[in-house]
Amino acid sequence: MHPQYSSSLNGGESENVDKRSSSTQDLDSEEFDPLKELAVAATDPAVLELVERQADFEQSRREARNARNDRREDGGKNNRPTSHEALVLPRRILRNKIDVMGGTEVNFVLQKSFVAGSRGGRSIRLPIRSTQITSSLRDAEKRRLDVERKSMAVKLIDQSFREFQMEIRRWDGRTNGKIYALATKWNDVVSSNHLEEGDDIKLWSFRVDDHLHFALQTTKKAARLDQ
Repeated sequence: MHPQYSSSLNGGESENVDKRSSSTQDLDSEEFDPLKELAVAATDPAVLELVERQADFEQSRREARNARNDRREDGGKNNRPTSHEALVLPRRILRNKIDVMGGTEVNFVLQKSFVAGSRGGRSIRLPIRSTQITSSLRDAEKRRLDVERKSMAVKLIDQSFREFQMEIRRWDGRTNGKIYALATKWNDVVSSNHLEEGDDIKLWSFRVDDHLHFALQTTKKAARLDQ
């Protein structure tokens, strides 16, 4: 073959090899990087929400086991929340919502098993003993509720961030001691959270711009009894 043509062909072949080599290097540089993918996933809102919900579920199971063990040690006679249960803060996702709302003065109010109402299964109010909420009320609010016997508008958020405009009022039920009640839309709260007899409910109070708010956290009975 003529040297000129041989040189030309060899040069073309060399150029093709260089292109293939460059292309291979590009592919190598785009190889799967697990650390990079993990960093991207760690900032994905959907992934973060999934992780938080799993953490909430695990916390619920731990709380249920602790409460169950406490009742067993007490011979099953004391069904009131134990001191360590009362100090448990709302689940992380609910705490974050309170923070976003600018909430302050977060106080634990109550923990109890949900009891369905007698009016066709409807629950129209959530009773709260005065000892459970007195530290959350201002003096002016106590006068309004106790002396003037007027209701007071409050807002409740649940763990799905639904908001309910409600009222708290003095309730003279067939019980001893001073009782308040969260009413007006409480049945909407019950239906929205699919509450059933025996489900666990926890309630916290907090303030936004000095206005009284409540945060509700629920755990299904099946989850509480899960070993």
